[in-house]
Amino acid sequence: MCLEVYCPGQKIVIPFVYEHIRFLSHQTLRGRYTILVRNESDRPIEHLCWLYPRALLSGPNAAGEMYLKKTYSIELEDLGLPFVTEFDGTELTAHVPNPTEPENNMTGIVGKFDTENYFFGLPHSFNARQIALLDTYGLTAVYVKLRQPIAPKDSHWFAWEITTERHGTLIEESVIGPHVYHYFASPVYVHRTVRETYLSGISDFDLFDDFQAEHYPAHVTTVEQFGLKAERDVDIKYHQLLIVPGDPKKCALSYWDSQGDVRMMSGSPHIIQDGNGAIPVFDWKSGSILQPEHPWKDLGFMLRIVLHFALHSPPAATAPKLPPPSKGG
Repeated sequence: MCLEVYCPGQKIVIPFVYEHIRFLSHQTLRGRYTILVRNESDRPIEHLCWLYPRALLSGPNAAGEMYLKKTYSIELEDLGLPFVTEFDGTELTAHVPNPTEPENNMTGIVGKFDTENYFFGLPHSFNARQIALLDTYGLTAVYVKLRQPIAPKDSHWFAWEITTERHGTLIEESVIGPHVYHYFASPVYVHRTVRETYLSGISDFDLFDDFQAEHYPAHVTTVEQFGLKAERDVDIKYHQLLIVPGDPKKCALSYWDSQGDVRMMSGSPHIIQDGNGAIPVFDWKSGSILQPEHPWKDLGFMLRIVLHFALHSPPAATAPKLPPPSKGG
C-alpha cells in the first residue's frame, strides 16, 4: 500500500491488508486500504504513526484543526471486501482464503471494528513550521489516535479511502491518448522513502546558517516524534493488492514490472461486472505467509505499471448491413 502504519518502540503484526486501487482518470486514483493491526508488544498502543508519500495535510480550519485532503474513514457497510465477513457488533471476522493453502481460510483475521475509536491527529506541540517542511518534501506524517488503546495481543481494524490527483508520470501524449507510468510501493518501501527523503533534507540546512537556525529544530522534532531513526518492527503476514484500470474501452494496463517480495496471483487478471460492463482486475500478493521456508526480512516491493488511456471511446459496434433479398423466382 502507498501508506505505512507502525508504532515506534512497539512491535505490531498486520495479519491482513486489503488494498484496492481504482483509476478515475489517467492521473487520478482512489485507494481503499483495509488493515488489521495486532499489538505484539507488552503494553497498550495509544496511537499509531501514519506515513503517506504525498502531501495531504491541510488547514488549520476555522476551529484551528488540521485535516487530510480527500481522506476518509470507511464505514463497515462500505468496506466492499470480496470475502465472507461476520460482524457481531464489536468484532469483524474476515474469511480470507489462505494463499498457501487455498482450500482453507487464514486464521486470526478478526479484530474490533469501530471507526469512532480512531481519528487523525498531530503530536503535542506540532507546529506550522513542521507542517510546512513536510509539505515542502511532499510527505504526510500524522498520528492515528485511539480513544480505546489496543491492548497487548488485541487486534483492531482500520479502513481509509484516499483520492490522489496528479499521480504518475506522463510518458507520451500520443494521438490516441496518454501513456502514463505509475508505481505502487509496499509499506516498508514507503517508510524507507519518507525517512530518506526527510533525513536527506538536513544536509540542506548546512548551506545557510539562518535557514538552519530557523528550520533545524522543527526538522529534528519531527524525526523524533515519528521515530524515523528507530527500528521498524512490523510483520505484514498477508498483503493483497488489487488494481482496477477501469473501463477497458477507455483504459488498458499495457505493461507491468515488479521488484522485491511480490507476485501476481493465480488467475489474474480476473473479470468483474460493474456499470461499465466487464472490467479486468489485476491482483498481486505479498507477505511473510508466502515465505515460510526462511525468515522473512520484508525488504519491500515496487510495482510499476504503464496505463494507456484513449481520448475517445470507440464507436459502438453495429450489425453489418445485409443486401436486400433478390426478387427472382
